Amino acid sequence: MNKNTNFKFYFGLLVMVTMLFPSYSLAMNDPVTDSPYRKAGNFIFISSQVPINPVTHKLVSSDVNQQVRQVLENLREKVIESGAEMKDVIKLTLYLEDIDSVFPVVKEYIPQYFEPPYPARSPVPGLSFGKTGFKIAIDAILYVNQENQGNSL
Repeated sequence: MNKNTNFKFYFGLLVMVTMLFPSYSLAMNDPVTDSPYRKAGNFIFISSQVPINPVTHKLVSSDVNQQVRQVLENLREKVIESGAEMKDVIKLTLYLEDIDSVFPVVKEYIPQYFEPPYPARSPVPGLSFGKTGFKIAIDAILYVNQENQGNSL
């Protein structure tokens, strides 16, 4: 297998484990069983957010618009939980099932969640999320100016 195939396989495996064992879901607020975010100096790294409703622990919908919205809502919750703000997000990695159908939707939602200058975005297309029904997952890197955040970091 080449590197891209290995990545797709292991990412798909991670997503399937998350679906099969919701207590380990990245979308849940359980710091004992997962690491939804990690602080390192002025940086915060947020683990991949998936289109799972954090209350029901189920896929929000098969509709790409609803999935993108849910992923961005989950991301916003983790940003707030980490003590940061959406304006602190500097980089998004977008894991996409199909770049042609999902990336345009993401571009429509970016202005609803972020202000200019928008975060840098790196789409990773062609991922198979297996039987999960996911069309997208997003992880983020934030930079928080400690002077503006007091002693929150």
